[in-house]
Amino acid sequence: MSPPGGRPPSPKTERTHCKCQNQFCGKVISHEEWIADKRRRMKSGELKWPKSGRGKRLKESAIEGTYRSTWETKKYCDTACAGQWRYFCKVTGDDRLFTSEEIRTTLLEFVSKHFKVTEITSQTIYEILREQRWGFLKRNPTIFREEYKRIVYHAKSIIPALIRSGSGKRKGQTAEGTNRFGFMLLCEYYFPIEYEEFCSKHIYLLPHRMRNEALAFTGSEPLKGNYVALETILRYAVDNWERKHRRKMNMDDVHTFWRFPEFQNKSVRKGDPLASNPIWQLFDLTPGQVSQNNLSSDLFLNTHHRKKDNDRAWGTFYSIENIELFLLHLEQIVRYPKARISDKLRDDAGRFAKSKYDFRRVVWDETSFDISPSPGSPQRNATLQTRYLYRNWRWETEDFRRRILKDCVSEIEPTVNITDDFPYDLSLDGDIHRVAGISTDELTPIPLWRVLCSRVWGFSTVHGIHSMIQKLWPDYEMIEQIWNHKSKLTELSTGNKIQDVVSYATLDSVRIHAEYKYPLYWNVGNRKKRKEWMTYKDTGQPLFLDLYIPSFTVTNPLSEYYGHTVPEMIIEIQGPQHYVVIKWAGGTGVRYRSVLRIDEDHPEWARWLEDHETAVRHDRIKKRRFNDRIVYLPICKEVRPVTGVHGNIGRYNLRFLTEQNPKQGHGLAEMFENQKKDTFGGLIREFVGELLCA
Repeated sequence: MSPPGGRPPSPKTERTHCKCQNQFCGKVISHEEWIADKRRRMKSGELKWPKSGRGKRLKESAIEGTYRSTWETKKYCDTACAGQWRYFCKVTGDDRLFTSEEIRTTLLEFVSKHFKVTEITSQTIYEILREQRWGFLKRNPTIFREEYKRIVYHAKSIIPALIRSGSGKRKGQTAEGTNRFGFMLLCEYYFPIEYEEFCSKHIYLLPHRMRNEALAFTGSEPLKGNYVALETILRYAVDNWERKHRRKMNMDDVHTFWRFPEFQNKSVRKGDPLASNPIWQLFDLTPGQVSQNNLSSDLFLNTHHRKKDNDRAWGTFYSIENIELFLLHLEQIVRYPKARISDKLRDDAGRFAKSKYDFRRVVWDETSFDISPSPGSPQRNATLQTRYLYRNWRWETEDFRRRILKDCVSEIEPTVNITDDFPYDLSLDGDIHRVAGISTDELTPIPLWRVLCSRVWGFSTVHGIHSMIQKLWPDYEMIEQIWNHKSKLTELSTGNKIQDVVSYATLDSVRIHAEYKYPLYWNVGNRKKRKEWMTYKDTGQPLFLDLYIPSFTVTNPLSEYYGHTVPEMIIEIQGPQHYVVIKWAGGTGVRYRSVLRIDEDHPEWARWLEDHETAVRHDRIKKRRFNDRIVYLPICKEVRPVTGVHGNIGRYNLRFLTEQNPKQGHGLAEMFENQKKDTFGGLIREFVGELLCA
């Protein structure tokens, strides 16, 4: 029997509870709760009140029976849940959510396929994040994008921050799952140990903009003023350098990093010297990509970055004024890798250690910088090289200047015994004569000598050894007969070099002769008058030979020429008067004379032309008398073949070997070899080799 006014109540459905099939929701609701929610929403007007077939408003008691079929087929909480799950299935192609382990496994397979890495580590996270494909992820519908999106949508149920981060250390940072920051969140949840290491180490190796965004995203300390981050970067760069070169970095390598990189716009162009800068190469951790990926520009400050309100410049660690702090840090890592870097060098036990960095070595090897600006010119007008090398504070110290002079003397005269008590202890029997005999022509080709003279005198200039020793050792009393002699310094210096070679070959048993008058051993004239030496027929004057080497046998058992006999040789050192018309001017004697090249228009042309012709005529006389015993050493740029004297033999560079001064001509060994004196040329090379070994 039906109740008055309506249908009889239907039996209550056996299905008392319903679980939302949207696995992101998974909410379980009872039938009573569902019906109660329906009644509430209809009473509030959110839903329309159902009507009966006659168009009348349905009674409240009939609500449950009306919605019975809806309850039986219910799968989702509401329309929003149904739409969310259908979209998930469409995007992923899956009909269920993966477990945490399944997501982790799928993520590993993904990075292995697309990034060629076998595992997730701090290093591989860094390598994956710096990949360029992340920038095209949203725009390009690639397989990479679809596979990565699938992983992200599975993980959203576990990692809510993949949708949007709202508070805490990530406040204000949106982490849309399909970018590199979504990948960082995945790593944070599924690889927490590796992610923590990445945040403390490799995050600082990322390019400038990416690093700043990642630091803000993770809440890590910024690069500015962070010594821990600095050490991380330096150690990683050194390790990368050692892997590339397949050896450990040493102090020889550290000395190559003095060149401060300049980060001008033009510097990043192809073929610019910046690409060969050792500091740039050290921090070029992303080769083949844009220059902004190079960490050098974030670590080093220069004139380009030294601008007002330049935030990027304020976070740098090194400037041209403290470049040696960077070299100290490298030395710390190379020599004492267990100690932390600081502003002092410490050994592995934490004690202060003595640095092996040698500024003398740097300036000796790298002296091609501009020395033209005077020391008082504004710093901003000087190049970075000049500011570091030429204007370094060490040049102001007397001790450093003296050490550079000693280095130059040793370069010219390697056999001279240079001690801390130089020049006071120069031996009177040899060393002092060698030092006093060094000519300005020998010193000028040494770039560091020009720098030394400029710093000592305060302007660009070149002085000789005599005046420089007087300037740096003002209390040193020079022996007039030694330091102010009137002999030709080039002849003295060359004679010293040849004597060293002969002494090496003969165990110091043979001496050479300077200004030698070749003796005559036969009667001349009426066979009654005998001359002691050769003379010129036109002048009757003795025939002087610049240097004379008597015949000798190599008695040094260590020489490969042991037992060889070297015939006598005559050395002729020829200046410009042997090739062109010149006028000698100024000075006292031959040491301080200057050379003036003149032509036919000069009022004294005839007078000096006669001297030139006499010199050439005497050269031919010597050649006829001594033939192939003569070895010519031209010391002027005007050298050329002279008929009856010699052919094209080149210019003598005043050094043992050509490579010691290649811009000025041939070395002593090559000059002898070019004139068919191979044995003596070989002895010269052998002697130099012994010096280098010593």
